[in-house]
Amino acid sequence: MSQGLVLAMLEARIAFDVNPSTEMSEEWLAGQRVIALCGASGLSDEEARKLGEWVKGGGGLLATYDTGLYDGEGRMRQDGGALREVLGVEMKGEALGSQPECYYRVRRGHEALGRYGAGALVQGDSRMIPVEAEGGAEVIAECWNLGTGEVRGPAVIVHEYGKGKTVYVSGSLEAYYPVSRVVSVGEVLRSMIEYLGGGEPQPFKLEAPRGVYGVLRRAVNGDLALWVLANVGFKDAASGRMREEFVPVGEVEVRIRVPEGRGVKGMELMRAGQRVPHRLEAGYAVATIPRLHIAEIVHLKLE
Repeated sequence: MSQGLVLAMLEARIAFDVNPSTEMSEEWLAGQRVIALCGASGLSDEEARKLGEWVKGGGGLLATYDTGLYDGEGRMRQDGGALREVLGVEMKGEALGSQPECYYRVRRGHEALGRYGAGALVQGDSRMIPVEAEGGAEVIAECWNLGTGEVRGPAVIVHEYGKGKTVYVSGSLEAYYPVSRVVSVGEVLRSMIEYLGGGEPQPFKLEAPRGVYGVLRRAVNGDLALWVLANVGFKDAASGRMREEFVPVGEVEVRIRVPEGRGVKGMELMRAGQRVPHRLEAGYAVATIPRLHIAEIVHLKLE
């Protein structure tokens, strides 16, 4: 599930990171703007408490499928889920049986769904957790079977908790996306993250063809490094006559947001081993990669 969300974020060019630890520290939580729990089945009471306090303080939480349905020991909860109050969602039990031709039918247009308004259909997951909205939460999309006309239950629920916001998806759009690559699914996942981010400026931007990805990291000395990956080729000898090469991409514009209170010494292409001219524009350091072949690392030197 997490891999599917990572793919959607790469294609949307939204900066993200993966917490390699199974434990959430207060320090780590304080540094996050949006957290996605992709089918995080088992949550302890303490983990739920930490997440609740973080959302209440202004965080944005995306939770999908059976997140919090079980406790830290793997036992199914009987209290509606570890995040019941935070998400405004009461979980009724384990997943319903899989059905074909299931869509998410939008009940009301909402920022979390982007351009999809009332009545719109988004290809949905074939499995879902039975849930009900409560505590002021709102169902903005429902799971609907095209073949039978059955409404299987809420699909997307939004909620405000303290100063923060949450989005709950009863299925797993992120798990469905890599195998389907349906455009609407990728768009909705992006819209959910952007909504939860509350309009916070993106840490980086790319002007490049589809298939060019970016991953931003902070160096040990505080500088920023943007890995730009041009996965626009094919490499599979077993496929017969298909082309087996990666095509260079020209003139890729890179924008990296300059941290508040910092200045810019320069920008360097580390693989090419050359400095590139840059300009400052609306809080971003802007430069162009003349020729991107497979990968480049853009080093933003800060002062």
